[in-house]
Amino acid sequence: GVVKMTDKYITVLLGSYVDEFYRIDSYPEEGDFTHGKRAGIMAGGCPLNVGCAASAFGTDVRALDYLNPEDEATAVITETLRRYGVDDSHICYGEDCTDGRVVILNSGDRRTMIVCDPVRPVYTVDEDIRNLLNNSAYIYSLMHMVERSFADTGPLLEAKRHGAKMVFDGTSKYDDPHRSRMLTELADAL
Repeated sequence: GVVKMTDKYITVLLGSYVDEFYRIDSYPEEGDFTHGKRAGIMAGGCPLNVGCAASAFGTDVRALDYLNPEDEATAVITETLRRYGVDDSHICYGEDCTDGRVVILNSGDRRTMIVCDPVRPVYTVDEDIRNLLNNSAYIYSLMHMVERSFADTGPLLEAKRHGAKMVFDGTSKYDDPHRSRMLTELADAL
């Protein structure tokens, strides 16, 4: 069913990813050389997909991300958000970051996915971002995007005190058990 909220919305912490597809001549083994041809690029990632789907079904969705205005991926991400009606007015831009990519290499029935993580500063939690988070009904993201997005969990704890529910997708790296426990304790749903 559709989540209808009169004065609340879902905030998605995107993660700056696009999927880049390549057809390659042969599946590479270590040290191999193979030719490839780019087959396409599209916006991707769980938060973007969930945000676009929810918005397409009539839910008010707002995106928070940190993108490089000069990166080809930024145009793909923002065009996708706008096409599905996701509010992208809270996206931050900086030339000091790179957008993330999932490079997908296809050869016959074999496929390899290489995740190139985004590089960006953490958000400066100004009044605009604080209001965005505090007025959210739900905040959805990947657990590791919380670590990349904020210097600490303070802004999300404040949003929880204002009634926001935290929903995290668990498909993340867990290098620090203490940090993972803190994030799972912050989550209302995983």
